[in-house]
Amino acid sequence: PVAPPAAAETTAVAAATAPTAHVTAIPFQDLDYSGDQSALVALDRDLNAARTDLPKLAAIEARLVALLRRTDASIAARQAACQRLGTVWAATGAPSASALELFKAMLVDDRETDIARLTLERTPGAAVDTLLVDAAGKTTGRIRLGIIQTLTARAPVSAVATLAALLGDQDPATAKASATALGQIGNAAALAALRSAPATVPGLFEAKLTLARTLPTAECVALLTELQGDTRAAPHQRASALRGLL
Repeated sequence: PVAPPAAAETTAVAAATAPTAHVTAIPFQDLDYSGDQSALVALDRDLNAARTDLPKLAAIEARLVALLRRTDASIAARQAACQRLGTVWAATGAPSASALELFKAMLVDDRETDIARLTLERTPGAAVDTLLVDAAGKTTGRIRLGIIQTLTARAPVSAVATLAALLGDQDPATAKASATALGQIGNAAALAALRSAPATVPGLFEAKLTLARTLPTAECVALLTELQGDTRAAPHQRASALRGLL
């Protein structure tokens, strides 16, 4: 049935004056992987607007570093902040001293090390290499393995001495990861470290094989010939060296 005119008018007025639902924006430090993302959208807007403006980028970096220093920031917020810091540093060329100090602590923290090193992995600069090398020498277990993995991706020459020392580590995974990283670095010092390592180091043959591909032709052939003639190696390993010579 159709409501009488007076009733219909009353209903319309009530609907017009009823309070509207208000959604409160979630602060960036409380960011979750779902739900309100307006704080992240606003940050990305500022980042896009900054482009290559160094003062603006420095201000954004300071905001993100301040968030990461908060103990109450969510995991999603911390991850998003690290991702945006990578974008900032790609534009500025290097992290600030304050950011490096923060990431030095994050690298050795079991809860923070992964997001820290993945951010640093694509960040250029000798200061970042130094940070990672120092952390590799001061950590153990899972944290150290992750840092060595990042050093493998970056292949900094400055890591050779630390990685060479870790070839003798009692943990086979650490020794193997260090050999792999030295093979990726591929310079004369890395080769010398691999040559002097115990033959029992896991992955030693493969690391030398990888390194051989980075050498000038004559040195590459000499190393591959040496590997192909290594009677301690498995047949499939020697066959890999032979294929490299063909």
